[in-house]
Amino acid sequence: RWGRVPRLFDPSALFPDRAPLAAVVDAPGTALAARVRRAREALHAVHRAAWLAQQGRTGEALDRARRALDLAPDDPWVLWATRRSDEHLALLRRHAERAGRPGPWRDLGQRLWDRGRHAAAADAYRRALELAPDDPETLLQYGTLLWGPLGRRDEGARLLVRFLETAPAHPAAGAVRRLLGAASRR
Repeated sequence: RWGRVPRLFDPSALFPDRAPLAAVVDAPGTALAARVRRAREALHAVHRAAWLAQQGRTGEALDRARRALDLAPDDPWVLWATRRSDEHLALLRRHAERAGRPGPWRDLGQRLWDRGRHAAAADAYRRALELAPDDPETLLQYGTLLWGPLGRRDEGARLLVRFLETAPAHPAAGAVRRLLGAASRR
């Protein structure tokens, strides 16, 4: 009654007059084909590394993770899947330096904070803030780090107040208001 509904992700169903996307992607000798092949190999290496790690074969798992990083060093999935290694932190730092955006610096700050490297995390957040002084997520994360683990409450409070000014409807705004309100009553 509704007619034929095209399947999602099947370009030949959406564009029947065009060559299927797979034929274009897999065309031998193209740069796109080589890139897709490396991404597929990297994904396979990541899955194999996870399986090896579950089996307790950490040395082999690290070798597979390194292979994935060699094949696709800027692939977000590969970076996420190998996030626990120091190599991942070095890769994130290089990516942040090249990107010129606050997001990669903020991601690096979060990973460093997760590993208890608070001073290095503060430096990464500071760099993110230099690139985008009014970025709400950076203001929130950096302010929280300064307020909490680093114990620099005045600096943290200033950043958290700026966060509230730039993003008053943010989901975390209520918690930040309560935190700052409780601190002012002390």
